[in-house]
Amino acid sequence: MFEEPPPSVEPPLDQLPVDQQPLPPRLNGDVDSDVSSGPRLPGIPQLPMGGMDGPAMPSRPTGPPLIPPLETTSPIDFVDGGGHPVAAVSPLAMSATSQTSDEASDFAPLRSDPPPVLVPTWWLRSAVLLSLLGAMGVTLWTEYQGVPGDVATSTAVWGAHILAGVLLVLWSFLAMGNAGRIVPPSRYQKRASGSMAVVLWMVAAVAPFGALAVARRLEVRLNDSEDLAAVAIMVATVFVAFLLLWLPFRYHMRQASRVGAPRQAMLGWFFAPLLAGVFGLLAVSVGLGDLLADDGLEPSERLVQVGVAYAMPMFVFALSTWRAITVFDEVIDLRWRRWRTEWEQTLGALAAQPAPGPEGSPDIDNLLDS
Repeated sequence: MFEEPPPSVEPPLDQLPVDQQPLPPRLNGDVDSDVSSGPRLPGIPQLPMGGMDGPAMPSRPTGPPLIPPLETTSPIDFVDGGGHPVAAVSPLAMSATSQTSDEASDFAPLRSDPPPVLVPTWWLRSAVLLSLLGAMGVTLWTEYQGVPGDVATSTAVWGAHILAGVLLVLWSFLAMGNAGRIVPPSRYQKRASGSMAVVLWMVAAVAPFGALAVARRLEVRLNDSEDLAAVAIMVATVFVAFLLLWLPFRYHMRQASRVGAPRQAMLGWFFAPLLAGVFGLLAVSVGLGDLLADDGLEPSERLVQVGVAYAMPMFVFALSTWRAITVFDEVIDLRWRRWRTEWEQTLGALAAQPAPGPEGSPDIDNLLDS
């Protein structure tokens, strides 16, 4: 009526979990009585022999198991969870590595960029000086050979002065460009600009002609000693012309101070010819003009008058210009040489640095991604 349950099938021993597999007998303890008394080989335990039905299973020894039971039988459970063995590093290698890292971290370059390329202006010094002296000589020669008034209409005189002015403005343009490359701009001072220098020179060149134009228009009113308005207008015009003349010299003086040139050279560039011109005009207007005009002005007397009123201030201006531009160019050259020396020292110190280690190498994955 009731069916018998099917006999349970036990899996083979090699398919049982590790914690349920039978353990071999203890080698250090006593063996069971079922073990045969045959000869024993060293290092090989003797297994018990069964009857006719086959080999008998060894009995489970008493006591705690040699292998603790595991919750799983995954092969990962039998892998050592510890880290990989670290290779021993010698103290000398560690000290060398630390010294290399300290030297690399302490390296501070003197210059981070090479010196700029400057435009040579040394040839303009002699050209400006010769052109100024040439303009003065042409003016004196024209005054001596011609009649009074030929200087104002002579093409040679105007051409010589224009050539000297162009060379001076060209030097100013190139020198300010070099100063802008040598000295970077700051928060309150802009970089030196050659275009700004050219504009200021143009304004200064127009200022005297503007003052002369105002004086000609007020000539009749200035002869009247009671016309104070005309005198005030003339004084204001001269003052404005003076300020406009001072603008390019002031600009060069500020840029010279930035590069390290002495201010006295730039101040003398403007005030020395100005004082010479004032003294010359005073000498001609006070006594020299009346003395020479007693018997009429001969060519030699006119030459002396023009020499005192014009040639002497022009000669002082030529010398002061030569000194100012020479000092400015020499300071620019010294700063450039220092920059080049510091750059060469930086390259030498960089070449003497030890090669970086693997930790300083770029990441290959980042390079491939980029």
